[in-house]
Amino acid sequence: MVVASPIINALHAKGHEITVISTHQPLNIPSNRTNYEVIIASKAAATFSSLLDKNIGLKSRMDPILSRIPGYLIYPFLVPHICEAFYASEEVQAWIQSQPKVDLMFMDTMADCPLALRHKLGAKLILLNLVTPTLFLMDYVGIPFESIPYIEIGNNQFPLSFLERVKSVAGSAINQFLLSVVKDPKLDEIAAKYLGPDIPSIKEMSKKDISLVFQNSHQLEDFGRALPPNVISIPGIHIQKFTSPLNKV
Repeated sequence: MVVASPIINALHAKGHEITVISTHQPLNIPSNRTNYEVIIASKAAATFSSLLDKNIGLKSRMDPILSRIPGYLIYPFLVPHICEAFYASEEVQAWIQSQPKVDLMFMDTMADCPLALRHKLGAKLILLNLVTPTLFLMDYVGIPFESIPYIEIGNNQFPLSFLERVKSVAGSAINQFLLSVVKDPKLDEIAAKYLGPDIPSIKEMSKKDISLVFQNSHQLEDFGRALPPNVISIPGIHIQKFTSPLNKV
């Protein structure tokens, strides 16, 4: 929501009706709340906090065993729990049953669960990517994997040794496998349970339902890679306060 707030607030300032659905109270809400609704998915909020504290929190990072488990191995198992809690939240169900008219959805790339909701509402979709391309974003929008090491995998010490490159490639393959056999089938079950049996699979929706990707990163922060035309870099969009311009050399 930190990355999305400047865009959402700008749309609101131009007269668009805004509905924010989140697990926490968003920051930087406009003082004029006319046509600006915030829905907190209570069950998702509680589940999100509990799972993150248990699996990715400070205690687990200090644990001699848990600290060795990479985040990419945990993510495919966490997402379905949070997704089901999202749709099971009374606030979200009440909003869906009100049959809202939605023209455009913004969605965090770290939470592909609402893809099914986008399909049900028939809205256009823009993904907001907080960092450099993640593995599943590459798969979604057709970013070539090439031979670039995935920065989340490994110790991020560059240049990588041969062993570290092997670890990066193997970790990426394991992550893609877990996303396909653990996360995606479970998200399909959840979508059918809460939104109806006519919802396409998460794989199908991810390939054809994404209109644009706004990426909060700059080419200087990443490896050289080919990006499709629907991936647009908006570096620093989350920065709310601007400092004085740099002196010209």
